[in-house]
Amino acid sequence: MQLQRFSFNALKDFLKQQNEPIFRYKQLQQALFREPHLTFHELTTLPLPLREKLISVFGDDLLPLRLLRVQKGMQASKYLFALQDGERIESVYMQFQEGLKSLCISTQVGCACRCAFCATGKIGIQRNLTVEEILGQVLYVSKTVTPIDRITIMGMGEALLNPHIFEVIHHFTATDEFQLSPYKLSISTVGIVPGIRKLTQLYPQVTLTFSLHFPSQTLREQWMPTAQHHRLEDIFEALDERAKLTNRKIYLAYMVMDGINNRLQDLEALKSIFEARGPLRHLYHVNLIPFHPIPHSKVQETHKSVVLRFQKQLKQHRIVATVRQSFGKSIQAACGQLSAAYPVHLQKSS
Repeated sequence: MQLQRFSFNALKDFLKQQNEPIFRYKQLQQALFREPHLTFHELTTLPLPLREKLISVFGDDLLPLRLLRVQKGMQASKYLFALQDGERIESVYMQFQEGLKSLCISTQVGCACRCAFCATGKIGIQRNLTVEEILGQVLYVSKTVTPIDRITIMGMGEALLNPHIFEVIHHFTATDEFQLSPYKLSISTVGIVPGIRKLTQLYPQVTLTFSLHFPSQTLREQWMPTAQHHRLEDIFEALDERAKLTNRKIYLAYMVMDGINNRLQDLEALKSIFEARGPLRHLYHVNLIPFHPIPHSKVQETHKSVVLRFQKQLKQHRIVATVRQSFGKSIQAACGQLSAAYPVHLQKSS
């Protein structure tokens, strides 16, 4: 008998078909989100016959992924997971010096955006992750390692191209599930305008990072194919709407590539972007990220001194910029390096 793919809806339907009382789902929900159990047979709060039926239908695993490998580096660990169909994803656990524990999670197998400077993008898109596969990354780490204080939705994939992402955020913030404050959630996007507007409407408290990287439309289209469909002026219109509504900072991720996007004309373009924000200018903050090496890329790793020099130049233009702390470069877990052991092929940047 072929096992059924585990999902919350499938679980509810099964319990209904079995004429189980409503509180059974609440018990399962408690076990999934509050207890350390990873298998159905461990759920001794459920009657044994029900556990056996659940295992016969869904298999014994509570989570729709299994751990393949953990790589540990300084303050970061990278988790390679296999999904039930054999696809693979990676998540990065980060331990900050002040004690904060954060998990960077994936939303797609590969990425639909195919940015030329990103290892994930060079895989291409295999598929979107399900709600349960996205949540499962956090549940696995919180059950086997430590509770998570903060979640960053910045791993493999473009989160706002996954139609399940808003349901995922609901589960993270629901009082009877993860109970995570939306202020402790961060999401990154290359600039999917409809998704930005929906996020503003439904979850204005979630921290938003826009992956700018190139301050001109021409450069963005050369390096980031999705820029052809989402123009900078339209993206900033949606971001300004969010800034007006929330009065919260919006972060602009900027991966510094020496000689490519840190030239004088790039500084001038960034200056123009900030000047155009007018009274909202103070709500925009640049996060500078050194380019980290990825397979087959002709772009050289960016030395920290180059990033610091660019930061100083931005400051001279009254642009607030900080250098983002890099985690996991030694284990290929830093920004842009996730590939989940898929082959990474060279793509043209123009």
